Amino acid sequence: MRVIAGLLVAFLILFLGVSSIVFLHDHLSDLAIWNSPLWKAWKVPLIICAVVLGIALLLYLNYLNTLKNQKAERELAQARGWGYCIKGEDPEGLIPKILANVETACPGYTFSVTGSVMTVPVETGKCHLFPCLYKIHSSKKNHSTGSACLIESERLRGMRTAVAIDPRTVIDSALTFNKVDMGDTEFSRAYIVSSNDPAEAQMAVTESMKAMLVDYKNSPEFIGDFEISLGPGGALILNWSQALPDDWLALADMARRFASAMR
Repeated sequence: MRVIAGLLVAFLILFLGVSSIVFLHDHLSDLAIWNSPLWKAWKVPLIICAVVLGIALLLYLNYLNTLKNQKAERELAQARGWGYCIKGEDPEGLIPKILANVETACPGYTFSVTGSVMTVPVETGKCHLFPCLYKIHSSKKNHSTGSACLIESERLRGMRTAVAIDPRTVIDSALTFNKVDMGDTEFSRAYIVSSNDPAEAQMAVTESMKAMLVDYKNSPEFIGDFEISLGPGGALILNWSQALPDDWLALADMARRFASAMR
């Protein structure tokens, strides 16, 4: 969300700049300079330069926004006593390990870490919070921005097939493939479970997980736009929007609850 907001501001600035140029042209188009040989010779290069400068401005503003986000995440991690690393400052190679585990937990997506990784202790070991770009393999759409949390879990190491858990909506119910019958329960009315292996899904999604997710959906802290994937690499919570500092706290709290239910 923060990246989108930054880009919207940058596009607004570019739009205002173009609108100003159009306004000036409409009111000054009768000036003799527009018909002069000098303008006719330099018109195209000047337009190209203006476009290039506009794109460069957008990229620079996005870069500044990224630095601002990274600073906020670093300060949050330091204040909470969490671990912290970032691309280019990852001596232990944590980010490639996280992405390798994410691929096995959520094999239907392609992920990349777009900023820092914050590591939070939980009952099963650790969870790793990170902003990301993600894309469904079968989708022709471009990558979307999001925020994710990978929860380490030895209990899931033996899984052969990934299992997805989504909050139930009318649209998701119609579009989700490989739905697993979880019975007529409060959990099944609140969430959709999907997997290529229904038997494994039944074992992976335990009663404690179901109870936790039902309680969570009825709580004020409910995030809403998320998906949980279970696989050999751990449990991945994918929030479908970019997180603000308070959002990271909410995602970390959800991860702690889910990790406790995974024992």
